[in-house]
Order: sequence, then C-alpha cells, then structure tokens
Amino acid sequence: MLFVKDGLLNKSLGFEKSHKLNTNCIIYEGGIVRKVLFLVGCIFLLTVGTTLAVKPDSPDSRRSRGLPWLMLLLDDNDSKYFGEDIYKVNDFSINILDFEESPYYLSSPVTLDFPSLCDNEGIVLFKYNGDTFYHPVQLSQYILKFLASYKLTGNEEYLIRCDLYFDKMLELANFYNGMPFFPYTFDFELHSINDQVMRADWYSGMAQGLILSAFVRMYEITKDEFYKKWADKVFLSISTVRTDDYGKYWVTVVNEDRYLWIEEYPMNEFNYTLNGFIFAIYGLYDFYRINQDNILAKQILYAALTTVYDNILNFRNPGGPSSYCLKHAIPSKSYHRIHIDQLMMLYAMTSEEFFKEVADLFISDFYDY
Repeated sequence: MLFVKDGLLNKSLGFEKSHKLNTNCIIYEGGIVRKVLFLVGCIFLLTVGTTLAVKPDSPDSRRSRGLPWLMLLLDDNDSKYFGEDIYKVNDFSINILDFEESPYYLSSPVTLDFPSLCDNEGIVLFKYNGDTFYHPVQLSQYILKFLASYKLTGNEEYLIRCDLYFDKMLELANFYNGMPFFPYTFDFELHSINDQVMRADWYSGMAQGLILSAFVRMYEITKDEFYKKWADKVFLSISTVRTDDYGKYWVTVVNEDRYLWIEEYPMNEFNYTLNGFIFAIYGLYDFYRINQDNILAKQILYAALTTVYDNILNFRNPGGPSSYCLKHAIPSKSYHRIHIDQLMMLYAMTSEEFFKEVADLFISDFYDY
C-alpha cells in the first residue's frame, strides 16, 4: 500500500495517527502503481547515480541510499528486478509463532506504578555515571511489557502508557534520510576499555531492533496505520547498509565475507556482538510477520539468520561460557545464558535444528542457571 499526497510519494511518511489523517491523503493499492513508481525511481537513481549511489564498479555498487525505499514497494514476485545479493542469503522456513511462544511474552502483567526513577511524565530514566538519561532499549522494553500486559488483561491503561513512551521516543529521535535513529546521549566504554568508547550521540542495532518490535506490535494491537508507518521507517534504518557517507547514522554493515551484521556498537572496526544482533533479528522477524510479501523484509531477515547460522560457532569457548562479541572475544557468564535462550528462540522461529544443537552445545560447555 502506498500513501500519495498531492500526487507525490511522501517519503517522510510523517502522518498523524489515523484518526487525524489529512483528507487530501489518497491511498493507492495494487501492483501497477507500485511497479510504475519503482521504475520511475530506478530511472531517477540512474540519472543522479553520482549523488545517490556509489560507483558502479565498487563492491558497494548496490548500496544506494534510495534502494531500500524502492524495495519497500516490491512484493516477492518482483525479485527479478535485482541481480546478485550483496550479502549471503540462505533459505529458511519461518514459523509464525503464537503470542505465548514469541519473544517478550509475559506470563503475568507488569505493574502500572511509575518507576522509582522517572521524569515528570512517569517515563523511566536510566542512571549512569551519576547522571540520568533516556535509554532507548529501556524505553522500548517498557512498551513491549505494556503491550504484553494489555494482551493478558485488556486493560486500556497499558495502551495509554505505550502511547506516552511512543511519543517520547519520537521526540528523542534523530533523523537521517527520513530514517529515525534513537540516540544514546551518554558516552559508553565497551568492556570498560578506554579506547573502545561510543561517543554520544550514538546508535545501536539492538535498540533499533527492539523499537521495531515495539512499533510493529503497537500496530498489530491497535490496527492503527500510524504505527505501521513508523515501523516501516525504523525497518529502513536497519535494512539500509552502511556506506562511507552515513557518518554515525548506520547500524548494519556487510563485511568482506559478505555477511550482513547488525551492530549493537557500531564502530569502524566491527564488534559483532551476538545478543544485540539477535535482538535485532527479533525485530526483523516481527516486521516480516506483517509484511510477508515484502521482498526486502524477507531478504534482510534471511541474511541476518544466515550470518548467525554460519558464524555462531565462532562465539563458542569449549568448556566455558560463550563470547560476548567476536572483536574482543571476552567470555560472559551472564550473556551465555541469554545466547542459549536466543538460539532456542531462533529454533522456534525457523525449526532449524542447528540452532537447537548449538544451544545444547553451549549448555554442555557451561551451565550456571
């Protein structure tokens, strides 16, 4: 479905919630309009290729800034428009899980009491180095807990809280090429290593993935297209592969081995942090569930699963806990348990026995539940 306003594709997708939609916003459906707009976009990219795309003979020749927007217009029958993938993609069988089987399920609702540390609206704050901040992962986790609690209880107050957090996240977001990035506004030393510092504002693939899950689920529960359009925007921030001119505004990269990685800590020297990557995959999975005919949603999800499948054993430390990331290869007892649970979730999502086998292998290496 395309939203066209005053005859132009509104790339910013900056709509009000559905009950406030402008009446001059016309909705078009159907393959003809989609493909015409796609072909027009292709002509535009070819015309201004030096501006929007990297050089055709470079390894990054398909990493055009305009391409992900165009690919959102395609369904699975449109794959013929594309050549070889720039990243490795294996085929997977994707299971659509019930609520009780899916990530972020709760067996009982969370409290509606305000957090002990919060702002004057009741939104949770994160304390770090003696100061308080809004933490994008923490904000998205609260939305996901409120949504799960609403599913269990039907209490509308949980949806009111979701909207409060949602509005705060949009207020905090920074934008690049129409894509929202949700900032960490404090410096952070990875593994307390003084030359491995994320400088504010910085962005995380884990945060973008959790927020994607939150926005998708807000749409699923409310059926309000407003949330779907913001989920589309967040998805683009993940599916757009880094190029040299993106500065800080990237979370996804394709390495020299043609694996697609979503980075929890985006640095010039990639970290390959496992838990943050898989949390981002949960977001891609949620987005795919509501966009099963979208070729890009399917391709990015499959590419991310391929990366985990082909590289997961590199995180293993036989006889001990798995490594937090590949760059520093520091074993982590606490994250080892998270890795096991995540691998079992990937097994549930795909029925891919290898994920379960590696989870069992990790348990045999170190089990301290």
